[in-house]
Amino acid sequence: MGGGYRIKALSGQTLDRTELIDIGRVVLDNEELIRKMISLGWDTLEVHSNYGFLGLKWELQKHANIGGFID
Repeated sequence: MGGGYRIKALSGQTLDRTELIDIGRVVLDNEELIRKMISLGWDTLEVHSNYGFLGLKWELQKHANIGGFID
């Protein structure tokens, strides 16, 4: 582990925190995708816009529901 996956939203403007959270939620709400990302060696998800300095980071392990019930 030790690698991160970064999404850089090319919006043409600075995105605020709620917009970055919405972009991150698209990935984080998909458990199958999160588990696949972890199996590929990524341990974090970062979301940034192409302008400004604000960025958000999530630890993928916390969103994978590993050890939980399978639907």
